Amino acid sequence: MNITAEKIKFGLRLSVIEGCFAQVHINLTGGMFLTGFALYLGANAFQIGLLAAIPALLTSFGFLAGILVNQLKQRRTPTVLASGTARGLFFIPAILLLLNHKMEIGNFLILFPQLFNLLFNFSN
Repeated sequence: MNITAEKIKFGLRLSVIEGCFAQVHINLTGGMFLTGFALYLGANAFQIGLLAAIPALLTSFGFLAGILVNQLKQRRTPTVLASGTARGLFFIPAILLLLNHKMEIGNFLILFPQLFNLLFNFSN
């Protein structure tokens, strides 16, 4: 397979742009922003600890991505769908916040960090 220098430059440029957007997403949906949002929703110390532990707990589900890719015989489509869905999930609490609707912390912990990390493990 011959890859031209133009295609390589385009791919590298696209990777840098995606990396910038990914870093913004990581900063806005993790660390102090996610902890602050959980505290705003009324999270207690145990729930904050659980929030911090969710990514490590769900990394063991990465093997499911391998099974799916093996059955589908392709990687791009499941990776793009899982990554896009995972990142798009955080629009829901943002919209609810803009509408001044406060969701319960239990629903937030189940729906967003867990589902996000599960889907994001598929894309890695």
